[in-house]
Amino acid sequence: MKKSLIAIVLFILIAAGYFFFFFTNFHEVDRGVLYRSKQMSAVQLDEAIKQYGIQTVINLRGASVGSDWYRDEVRISKSRHVDHLDFRLSATHYVPPATLDSMMTIAESARKPILVHCQAGADRAGLFSAAWKLKIDKTSPEEASRQLSVLYGHVPYLYDKTWEMDRSFSDYVRFLRYYGKRDKTGF
Repeated sequence: MKKSLIAIVLFILIAAGYFFFFFTNFHEVDRGVLYRSKQMSAVQLDEAIKQYGIQTVINLRGASVGSDWYRDEVRISKSRHVDHLDFRLSATHYVPPATLDSMMTIAESARKPILVHCQAGADRAGLFSAAWKLKIDKTSPEEASRQLSVLYGHVPYLYDKTWEMDRSFSDYVRFLRYYGKRDKTGF
């Protein structure tokens, strides 16, 4: 009987974790510092803020005043005393390296942990996460580029021009090399 109860509890915990992971595209980028996700429901966002101690939400969809999802996100952020930043990116448009670098500078000075999201958590959140891994975490371009992966739902060339995120990242790598913005580690 005791083993059955333990098995049931474990199953419920695993199923709940899978549900939260799968339906939010929620992933750790930098433990205790940066997490990424798709657009969450109000309940999911509130739970993520509580569970991970999120201090800043970065919305890559831009301010969408009048949209229910945006109103809920801002309301929950304010009620939890979480900073809320908006950057308007498109998954199908090129992001200039200087723009990406400015976003990294702002994010680096934001209160941690940070939750960054876009609509699906795949393309824009992938680009942001790859840039973070490269510039802030000082990982190699190869390792950082794994944030733009099918594992997170990023499928370039299959969807309309989402390869622009890959091109933006490649140019950001060249930008950092050219301007020497990579401390001692280099690459």
